[in-house]
Amino acid sequence: MTDAGFSAGDIDTGGAELEGSRFKPSMMGSAVFTGKLPADTALATTDPAGTTVEAALREIGTIGDYPGPDVAAYAEIHIEQGRDLENKGLTIGLVDATWAARKYQVVVRGEQSHTGSTIMADRRDALFGASLLVVAVRELAEQSTDLPLHTSVSEMTVEPNSPVVVAREVRMHVDLRSPDEALLDAAAKKLAESIPGIEERASVSIEQVQTHGWGVAPFPAAGVELAARVADELGLSHQTMMTIAGHDSVNMKDIAPSIMLFVPSIEGISHNEGELTDDHDISAGTDLLTEVVHRLMSGAL
Repeated sequence: MTDAGFSAGDIDTGGAELEGSRFKPSMMGSAVFTGKLPADTALATTDPAGTTVEAALREIGTIGDYPGPDVAAYAEIHIEQGRDLENKGLTIGLVDATWAARKYQVVVRGEQSHTGSTIMADRRDALFGASLLVVAVRELAEQSTDLPLHTSVSEMTVEPNSPVVVAREVRMHVDLRSPDEALLDAAAKKLAESIPGIEERASVSIEQVQTHGWGVAPFPAAGVELAARVADELGLSHQTMMTIAGHDSVNMKDIAPSIMLFVPSIEGISHNEGELTDDHDISAGTDLLTEVVHRLMSGAL
């Protein structure tokens, strides 16, 4: 339905690209489509093994050589990946804005040495320094009591990763998210201010680079209102809410009228084999999305 919507999954390698697991950043396909990321940059991006996006796409025969469709409107539905809807006994979430996010690549550099014979005072243990930084990242969230702040170290590579060698280098992915950009900026500043003390304590050097991020941004109000009317007509309970996770709609809303819908996640479990949504909620969400798309194709927005 090129006149009604577009899915980045049509041009990427699947969930690995959307979630930023094999190739970073996440939402790469929709970022390229909306002009936020140059196609050449995306295609040259490598996974941990050094394989480029271009090579991966050619391997599975899905690299495109044609312009994308013109988009009149965009609709997307997803599991909530949290437990707010389930806790409140609601069926549908109408996304009206996105949390802000900041993502960083951090490299901790020390010096390789023997785990047994190197005296403690002489050690420049990159893994020790990285561990202190992991704790500092977690404490940012614990110290934020007035407004929510989610912080994670979600990826770590240790070199040489040997049982008898003090680590010489650790690469980490740091993820900060909040619905309040001022709080997010303050947290990022506080994290940066903690680095000199960690460097001194662990006798390491730390390099931090922001790789990407996005700000708090509303979804088109007309789309939220349209989805609410349809949900009411179908007798589906609903509420407006922000999305904490990134989705292609976060990019697409900037170039076309876009609607983002959530259905409940049981116990809020996500990115886990236990991720589950009741069939009843899936069916309700499908009914809602179908009618929303029908109205979009009829020019509702």
